[in-house]
Amino acid sequence: MIRKVNINGILTGWFNVMLSQLGILPEGIKSEAERRLKICETCPDRVNNRCGVCGCFLQSKTKDPSSKCPQKKW
Repeated sequence: MIRKVNINGILTGWFNVMLSQLGILPEGIKSEAERRLKICETCPDRVNNRCGVCGCFLQSKTKDPSSKCPQKKW
């Protein structure tokens, strides 16, 4: 099965990870990413630090404002 890959979302997510590490991630993105990550932490489909459904790294997926949970949890 071929999956559609959202390159812009992946790049945005990792760029925002970098901004977060520098302490300059906008507060709105930061708070939404924290909310999303809390949901992901309790998800039975989580595999270590990745989504077990789509395979994305949660650290970056949750920081991409356009990203959506494949299980529609956020």
